[in-house]
Amino acid sequence: MDSREIRPERRVPVADTGLPRKVLKHLFVAHRIPIGGRFLDVGCGSSELVRFARQLGLDADGLVCAAGQTRPAADQRHPDVHHVDSFRHGVPVVQRSIDLILVRDLELYLGPLNQSPALDITAHLLACVRPGGHLVLLLPDADDTAERHVDACFVRHLAAFPGSVGMEVLRDSRWSWPFGHKTRSSGPFTMTTLATPREPVSREAWRAAGRRAVAAGKADCCDRAADLAACQPVADAA
Repeated sequence: MDSREIRPERRVPVADTGLPRKVLKHLFVAHRIPIGGRFLDVGCGSSELVRFARQLGLDADGLVCAAGQTRPAADQRHPDVHHVDSFRHGVPVVQRSIDLILVRDLELYLGPLNQSPALDITAHLLACVRPGGHLVLLLPDADDTAERHVDACFVRHLAAFPGSVGMEVLRDSRWSWPFGHKTRSSGPFTMTTLATPREPVSREAWRAAGRRAVAAGKADCCDRAADLAACQPVADAA
């Protein structure tokens, strides 16, 4: 037996994931991800949530879309995070292989959610989800409501695709012993979820659903989308 000491990987506390405990519980428990299931965090930042998911026994990876940027040198410390320039050619993940995809990178959805760029991004991500798996768009509380779309825009966006759409508003609270009641410790997070059909759906079928939504939709999904599109570039997806 090798007598050299093997140092275990640092355990990631809940606080380091950047998400409240209630959000994490809903993400991994309510969606019934099995031990050994595959999890993909899109917009993972420093990958602490990826490491936390691995502590739970999941096969987890992170994905960051950094259009026009070179791979940061700091990524050498995070080999479980993968960078792509765009989703033009899809996602570098085997189709129908992921149990749960979490999308936190809302910059991918700055433009109208009922137009080709946003719908094509979602179609490429859904092509990676296993039948009966889940795609979750996590929307943090925004002090300035002009920073992102309203929650209903994301519900309508996901409803353009086959599957079942749901939305949960989660608030993390903690017990205050001096006052004998629960106090809110963070702003609300909204999870908009698409549960994919039990039957396999091809990448082309997902993209065809997006194209049908474009044909049926109007120019902008909301007034806020029009303002965002006018102020900021839309992510290159199609």
